[in-house]
Amino acid sequence: MEKLTSVLKNVPLPLMDKIRKYKTKSSIYEIQWRYREPKKGEKYHWAGSLRRGQAKSADMYVSTREYDMEQRRIMEEGYEKSIDMLNAELKNALECVEVTAAELTECQQDNKTCRNIIKNLCLLL
Repeated sequence: MEKLTSVLKNVPLPLMDKIRKYKTKSSIYEIQWRYREPKKGEKYHWAGSLRRGQAKSADMYVSTREYDMEQRRIMEEGYEKSIDMLNAELKNALECVEVTAAELTECQQDNKTCRNIIKNLCLLL
């Protein structure tokens, strides 16, 4: 799997607009523009991004559409795995709470045992 490749760096914004006109839709390559060089008084946002009005220039990146599809697939798989892990942890916590509630009803007379069960329950949550 290939990475994004920076083809042009620090392209002035008016020139970027002219270059964008030559893009063909049927190409296997996808061109992405990222704004760079913040204007005076502006700062980079999270992950180094800028808005057009905040930038002096832009960098042009080229990737294949297969690369983008692979990246989306990887992100979706990771999302599904994290959801499955969270569901398993929640199910385990729910089972522990149910068992603890049953134990509490059985041993209400013994204060020490009840305190230990409540302490363990608090550690779970």
